[in-house]
Amino acid sequence: MLPRNQRFVHALSASFPEFISGGQTLPAMAYGGPQIQVNGYHLRGPGLSIMDCRQNEFIRTPPNYPFKKVFRVMSYNVLSDNLCQIHSELYTSCQREALDFGYRKRKIIDEILKFRPSIVCLQEVDEEYFQSFYLHELSKNGYDGEFVRRTDANVDGVAIFYKKIDFKLLEWKPVEYFVSKTAILNRGNVGMVMALQPVEYKELRLPTRVCVANTHLLFNMKRGDIKLAQLAYLLANLHQIAQKPDQPAGSYYPSFLCGDLNSTPNSDLCTFIKSGYINYAEKDKYYISGQIHCYPQTRRSFIPASILPPFLSHRCTLLPAATSFAGTATNPSDDRLSATGSSKRDRSPSNSQSEASKTKKSDILAFPQAAAARNEPEVSDSVFSSEAPSAARSSNQFCNMSASTSRAAQPGQDEPWGELRHQFKFCSSYKHTIDRYGYYNVPGVTTMHHGQAGLKVDHIFYAGSKPPQGRYNLLLLNRYGLVSEQEISAAGHIPNMEVPSDHLPIVAEFCLTK
Repeated sequence: MLPRNQRFVHALSASFPEFISGGQTLPAMAYGGPQIQVNGYHLRGPGLSIMDCRQNEFIRTPPNYPFKKVFRVMSYNVLSDNLCQIHSELYTSCQREALDFGYRKRKIIDEILKFRPSIVCLQEVDEEYFQSFYLHELSKNGYDGEFVRRTDANVDGVAIFYKKIDFKLLEWKPVEYFVSKTAILNRGNVGMVMALQPVEYKELRLPTRVCVANTHLLFNMKRGDIKLAQLAYLLANLHQIAQKPDQPAGSYYPSFLCGDLNSTPNSDLCTFIKSGYINYAEKDKYYISGQIHCYPQTRRSFIPASILPPFLSHRCTLLPAATSFAGTATNPSDDRLSATGSSKRDRSPSNSQSEASKTKKSDILAFPQAAAARNEPEVSDSVFSSEAPSAARSSNQFCNMSASTSRAAQPGQDEPWGELRHQFKFCSSYKHTIDRYGYYNVPGVTTMHHGQAGLKVDHIFYAGSKPPQGRYNLLLLNRYGLVSEQEISAAGHIPNMEVPSDHLPIVAEFCLTK
C-alpha cells in the first residue's frame, strides 16, 4: 500500500488530474530535497520552495449524481502596494525587488489563473489597480467582478471576481463597517456580499443562487470586540441575500464566507462562525480573535454584555423597525450604496468614492421606514450598523444615530444580552493542520511577518442546505494544503521572488447539487 501522503496525491490525480495544479503533475512526496528537523518532524529546506511544499488534500470524489456542478473558490490577500509602503517595517527582511508591485502584480495574476477558480475573493486590492490591472487582466480570462474601497484614508478594499462561463451576477451589496458616533464600529474596514446564479442551473437543476461574502476585518490584535461587531454586521447582510423567500428563517441558499478575518482557526470568532453561537459577555477582547495567546493578565479588558443596538437582533438579522434614537424618525435617502443588481460600469470605484466623499459619515446607517419607537435604557456603546430586510432588496436608506442607545426586550421578544447567534451551518474548508505531516498535527499558516509568529487568518467557510429527506447540496471535494511556520522561515520571508504577497492563497473545490 502507498504511504499516506502518496495515497492523497494518487487518488487526486486519478480523479482530478488538473485540480489546483495548473495542469502540472504534483510531487509524489512532500519530503524531497535537503532536510531539516524541527520539533521532531522533517521539513524541506534550505533552498525550500513554498509552492512545492503545498499539496492537494483530497477529501472525497464527486457524488455519482446526474446533476452537479464542480467549481473552485479562492480567497487571497494580495498585499496592497500602498500598505506595503506605509508599513515597510514589516518587510525589512524581504528583497526590495520582491516588494515592487510592478513585479508582484504579474505573479499575483499567474497565481490566480493557475488554479482557475470560478469565484475569487481578494483583499487589499488598491483602488487604482482594480480596473486598470486586476479587472483588465482577469477579464481577458473570462472574469467579471466588483470592488468596495475602505471608507477611511486607506485606498485599498475588497473585490469579488466570478467566471462568467460559470456564474451570472444577480446582485451585490457593499458592507461598510463605519457607524458614526459609535465607540466600537468606527473603523474603515469593509466587506461585500454577492449573489451569483449558476449559468446552467436549469439544465442541472441546481439552486438558483450561490451567495458569497468577502471581507477584511480589523487587524488590531487587541480589539476582538470590533471584529465581532464587524462579523455580525456582515452575517446580517449575507442573511438578506441568502434567505430563501417564503421559507422558514435559516433556509439559506448555498453560501460562502471568505476573507482575511484576522482571527485564528480555534478562536472564539471562528468558533462562532462554525457553531452559530457565542456568549461574548465578559469575554476578553484581547483574546477573542486568537491572535494573542499570552497577554499580561493585569491588562484584561472584557466585552460588555449590552452592546446590541435595537436594529440588530441577537440572531444577526436586521429587525424590521427603526427609529432615530433621539426620538424623531429620520431616513434621508442616499443612492450611494444602491449597488443591488448594478455592475462596475454603473458604479465604478472612482465614481463610488467620489459619491462617498459627498456623503457625511453620519449618514451610514440603513433602515426601513420607521415604526413604533421603543422605550429602552441607555447603553454606552452601540455596535452594529446594518441594512434593512426588503423583499425587493431595494436600495438602502439611512438615518443618523446618536452615541447613546437604549435597549429593552419587548413582551414576547427573545433578546438575551451577551449572546449572538446565526443560522448558517458553516463548515471550514480547512482543518488547519497539515495532512502530509500525519499524526504530528503541525499547524498550517497563511501569513508570517518578520519577527512575528506565523498565523492562519485567511478562511473559506461554506454552508449548504439539507432537506429533511435528502443530502447536502454543497460538498467539499479538495483543498490546497497549507505550509508550516518553519517552512516559511526556511524558504525566506514573504513576499519573495516566488511568493508575491505576505499571505498565501487558499483554494477549495466544491460540488453543487440540486
